[in-house]
Amino acid sequence: MNDLATPSWFIMAVIITAPEDIIKLGWIFLLPDNDYLVFQNIDITKGFHEFRHYVKTIIDEPRLLTYESRVQHVLALSSILLLKPCRTNSDLHQFIGREICKGLIEYLLEEYGIRSCEFDQYTRLDAEKIVKNCIRKKIAEFQDSQKLMALMVASNDVHNRILFCFRNLLGQLPLEPISQKVDELELITRYTTAAIYPLLENFMKHVMFRWTSVANDECKSSEMSLLLARPDSTISMAIGTEIGQTVGYGEVKPASQALNHKLVGKDLVRLALLAKNAIDTYRSKFVLSFLVIGHHATFYLTDGTRNGFYPMVEIAHIQSPISLKELPLFIAQADQLTIVSSAFWSLCVDQKTGQQSSLMPALSDNEIATIMDIHTNRKRKASTSHHNH
Repeated sequence: MNDLATPSWFIMAVIITAPEDIIKLGWIFLLPDNDYLVFQNIDITKGFHEFRHYVKTIIDEPRLLTYESRVQHVLALSSILLLKPCRTNSDLHQFIGREICKGLIEYLLEEYGIRSCEFDQYTRLDAEKIVKNCIRKKIAEFQDSQKLMALMVASNDVHNRILFCFRNLLGQLPLEPISQKVDELELITRYTTAAIYPLLENFMKHVMFRWTSVANDECKSSEMSLLLARPDSTISMAIGTEIGQTVGYGEVKPASQALNHKLVGKDLVRLALLAKNAIDTYRSKFVLSFLVIGHHATFYLTDGTRNGFYPMVEIAHIQSPISLKELPLFIAQADQLTIVSSAFWSLCVDQKTGQQSSLMPALSDNEIATIMDIHTNRKRKASTSHHNH
């Protein structure tokens, strides 16, 4: 390379390096030829393209990106536009305004056909009544589970899946919250599985929900394990004895790590990259992902139908219960559960693969490690986190 053309960040190799493969893979951003996403007369595709170039100027200075505060920046380098309600970095607003970002989420949910998904309010009230009666009795009996199951209807699969979640939690939860610290394994086995897996598994439809890497702390702590380590959860198509196309991913962190914004941000980046890779590998249209932090679960839908970039939209944020007394609050969020399950089955599972939109390159583990600050700083503002306190 010509010395006169060598950027200043090559000289400061101790701080950051730029292998040749990064330049070949990720630093030349080209707008797609057509099929731009336009919302309220704003060219979102062009604005996102300009944001990616802005991220490159940050790195060229040189400055490192952080998992705490710049998740959207590092994802932009892999053509992923992360959209979260009221949780987008102010740098992005220079190119796609704050109100445009908020409105774009609603627009996309409407386009996906899931914005107006609702759980039957009368069934929800009946379920709450059953649970509140158990709380008064201070015990949940088999008859109470039967009463919840009696609320099922033959023609509504999503409706019945949500009732399964209520029934599972009714049998799993203690009356009062356990005071002892809950680690990742117990969080998954007692709380998260009961609350989530009925929404996302059906062997009759060849869909299998698996916990594929639980409490793998050594691998997760590595700065190089974004894609090499297995995700905590994988949702796959299962045909006979074979595991095939991946349609969803999940990561879990115990409540004790909720304020470790580096680990939380790193998991979010990993979910985004895994979802994008699954879309590219299987030529899928959509992939679902979820991030559980303690007793809060956030669900995302990654869209592979756009030409040139991949919107990753937060579709629901749900507080799961830690005791029987909190189960009515979970039941009150039934509309959010309906959105999640409807999006998964209608968009991620019941889809024809082979979509032809342009595949965009994604940064590898080594390339991401090159541009990320390895230090943890809990004082950094985590703009994309629901635990920003």
